[in-house]
Amino acid sequence: MRVVRTRTDGPALNGALAKTGANLGLNFASLGAGPSSPTHPAPVPRLGIWVPWADTDSIGWVRYSLDQRHIPYTYVRDEDIRKGNLNKKFDVIVYGNVDLELAAQIEGIPKAWGPMSFKKTAATPALGTPAESDDITGGIGYEGLAKIQQFIDGGGLMVTLGNGTMLALEGGLVRGVRRESGGVPRSSTGGGAAAAAASQNAETRTPGSELRVSIDRPDSPIVYGYPTQTHVFRENYAIYSTPRRWLRMAYCTTCLDGPFDPRGVVMEWGDRDGAPLVISGQAWGGENLIGHPAILDMPVGKGHVVAFNFNPLHRDMNRGDQRFLWNTIINWQAIVGNNDAR
Repeated sequence: MRVVRTRTDGPALNGALAKTGANLGLNFASLGAGPSSPTHPAPVPRLGIWVPWADTDSIGWVRYSLDQRHIPYTYVRDEDIRKGNLNKKFDVIVYGNVDLELAAQIEGIPKAWGPMSFKKTAATPALGTPAESDDITGGIGYEGLAKIQQFIDGGGLMVTLGNGTMLALEGGLVRGVRRESGGVPRSSTGGGAAAAAASQNAETRTPGSELRVSIDRPDSPIVYGYPTQTHVFRENYAIYSTPRRWLRMAYCTTCLDGPFDPRGVVMEWGDRDGAPLVISGQAWGGENLIGHPAILDMPVGKGHVVAFNFNPLHRDMNRGDQRFLWNTIINWQAIVGNNDAR
């Protein structure tokens, strides 16, 4: 085995390396200079993890993955979103996969069931950790959705995973991207057998499959370290179209969509060389998925929305996918700074 290092000053270091090499059976060689490559600043972001009261379980895996790696973050509740001024507190907000349809992501637990407290009491000693509330009903509401829009417009980076992407692409935070099919959460079909039937009847099904993807923007910080053709783990999520400059207007004699604008597509489903979509598992109707966005990076105002059409933190198991998210968080400033170039 041969390890190459750059030149440093000090005979003590050279002696230590020689001794270490002898002990471990390694050979060290010196270079005149280190490798040259483009760089950019990567300041540590003020990271917020939004955990909606309507589904704390799913995003619990995001918190688990961050906690295991000792990555600092702030637990963001629906109340915190509604208060606004998010740019003063955060550079990046991550909204993970949730088992909620769009209305539930916005309106949360019905207000008719409230007030519903979540606090530690003698009767409920397990509640109130790691967050508490006098009333967990009502979600962020449309007022809170507007606060998220202000955060992005003001230069923030919003990252959505799995079904959380529904909020960004269908809730109006990003325009010009149409939902084509699929992705009905269990919560909107009543759960149990009804949810299973909805999934089985979907035209395209990827119920936990390792699928091939192709990187469209190899210069994007989101894909640092990945080959241009790789694979990721995908469950049954909605399929979204390639972005367009604009979607059809409400009043028109001949309704037309605007031209495609693929600049926001960082990665797409399928292999450009024609290799089979499925690496492992099963997929039905996979031909309807190929060519559609797997990761979108969309400028909005002064900020960006990075939308994943898969969940890179699925139960902390698909660790080969996680670097896409770590890249996004670490390089937040470089991503948001690309607005001027577009």
